[in-house]
Amino acid sequence: MSLIWCKVMAFRVGFVLLLLVFLPFGRVDSDDGETLLEIKKSFRDVDNVLYDWTDSPSSDYCVWRGITCDNVTFSVLTLNLSSLNLDGEISPAIGNLKSVQNIELKGNRLSGQIPDEIGDCSSLINLDLSFNELSGDIPFSISKLKQLVFLILKNNKLIGPIPSTLSQIPNLKILDLAQNNLSGEIPRLLYWNEVLQYLEQLGRYSFPGYLPVNWIVVFVSISNSQILYPRKYFYFSS
Repeated sequence: MSLIWCKVMAFRVGFVLLLLVFLPFGRVDSDDGETLLEIKKSFRDVDNVLYDWTDSPSSDYCVWRGITCDNVTFSVLTLNLSSLNLDGEISPAIGNLKSVQNIELKGNRLSGQIPDEIGDCSSLINLDLSFNELSGDIPFSISKLKQLVFLILKNNKLIGPIPSTLSQIPNLKILDLAQNNLSGEIPRLLYWNEVLQYLEQLGRYSFPGYLPVNWIVVFVSISNSQILYPRKYFYFSS
């Protein structure tokens, strides 16, 4: 009986080894390729710069223009389509990129609103949508991006107040909202953010009645902007 048992175990071990040898070591299944194609559908690619973004079976989305992937999971880490003369809108499908850390769409002609689904990109560190024609409010969902360090939305057509919930982003260091049509006051909670190092907005934007002593306002006459820096970055001689 023990001999039969040993033969059975040997067969099982041999079968497993065969699987390890002959099964292809393909990439981990990911839906990011399909997500990118959905994002492309919302763009008007007048110069056909995204010609390699196709659903061809031989097409590898990790080598598409503007895309960087993780070497192990093959999830999209970077979506950089800056200055490609792209028109159209940002698709809500962008929220399906759960591992993306860097989204740069600056310097295009994108319009419409920033989709609420952007807040579902939970790994996002850098979001740069500057120098487009985006309109509407700054979505509150951005406050869900707890890993976010850089939020650059300057030179758009955004309206409404700055969401006070942006102060809930614990790692936010750079916040640039200049050259928009924002209104109201800058939320005071942003001033007390110990991590935030840079805050820029339009010169006509109103400040609250006071600033904390660790911040200083710098007036830039060329751009008619007011830039806030922590006072620790400045030296004042007596």
